Amino acid sequence: MTEKEKNWFVFIIGLTAMIKLRILGTFAIAELIAFVSLFFIPIELYKENPTVNKLFKFAFLWLVGVIISDFWNDTSLEDALKGTFNVVFLIALIPFVYWALYDKPQRLMYYYAGFALSALYNFYSQKASDLDFLGFQVWRVYGFYPLAVFVASYLYYKDRHLLSYICIIGFGVWGLFNMSRNVFLNQTLAVVLLLYTNRFNSENIYDRISSYRQNIIQLFIMLIIGFGLIDFTYETLAENGTLGESVHQKYIMQKYAKNGLASGRGDALLSIYAISKNPIIGYGSYAKDKTNFINKHIIATGGIHTRKNNDFIPCHSYILGTWVHTGLLGALFFFFILQYLWHIVKSGLLLYDSEVVGLYMYLLMVALWDILFSPFDNRINLLFFIISLMAFEEKLYFELENKYISYKYE
Repeated sequence: MTEKEKNWFVFIIGLTAMIKLRILGTFAIAELIAFVSLFFIPIELYKENPTVNKLFKFAFLWLVGVIISDFWNDTSLEDALKGTFNVVFLIALIPFVYWALYDKPQRLMYYYAGFALSALYNFYSQKASDLDFLGFQVWRVYGFYPLAVFVASYLYYKDRHLLSYICIIGFGVWGLFNMSRNVFLNQTLAVVLLLYTNRFNSENIYDRISSYRQNIIQLFIMLIIGFGLIDFTYETLAENGTLGESVHQKYIMQKYAKNGLASGRGDALLSIYAISKNPIIGYGSYAKDKTNFINKHIIATGGIHTRKNNDFIPCHSYILGTWVHTGLLGALFFFFILQYLWHIVKSGLLLYDSEVVGLYMYLLMVALWDILFSPFDNRINLLFFIISLMAFEEKLYFELENKYISYKYE
């Protein structure tokens, strides 16, 4: 397969990433194509990359956690099979995604171009008709979100940095008016990251990365200040009604709730409580509240009893949901990813390719938000981003011949 053919093939993978089927859980047409491709590609290629190999091992630990937790909790056969195949599919995707990217990590741009169109198709063909007016407002933002990220990334790639920032922050402001404040928060912080990295523009890549590392504390100061300004902007606009009556009512309800604005992430708080009661084994795939302990906790903390008995235990994030379902062995997979993302940020390696750093920074904030606050529902999308970083780091390691930058994972 030529490079051009591979680029278009990866675009098609992205284009079918959000066309979903339901057989032993939910998976995408893109995943079916990937599984068939395993018969025609060198599937052990990923072992040449130490970090991807480690990702594979943590995924396998997750699978072990699924089996142990389902057995221990006497999970129904149907739920156990769905939970198991969810992780089996993810494991099978790792060799394919690495093969798709190892020779050209920047090919991620082709994948994301297709994914942006796929997300729009998914929203209008499979989701929009089932939503009420407010639901349509919120989910429309997420339907267009990948497209906004791609356009902003492409503008950055073409050295139109200011237009890129205007595009992504403007989309975030539109999200504010449609009850989706996290988009504005995430992507404004991404712009802060990019403004920080653009300070280091030495022609010498070693000097550029060295300066970045030496001033890393300034980055966190900028992020803290940026977060404060973003939060102040949202609260001011929401409280005075500038963002509309629906946003105003949501803000007032959360502000005067017992947990303040954190009440907007109520499921995350309940997930943490469930984990604290059973942190090692978890509750099994698609875990149900068999003893009604979540409702008892809600009542004990002064909440309103609104959940039905035997409801699913709240799992409102990649990492918390996995921890609830499969215990610590499953959560380790996402802890590893978070640690790796921290390694990438502090190392400054992304400065080496100034054209695609915009794409990586925008997607970094999407990935962090999803891991910490969103339900896990897109294996291949997460893997394309994470493995692209790992392939990029490996490629950079060989290009620089390890003279100035250590590849060893910290």
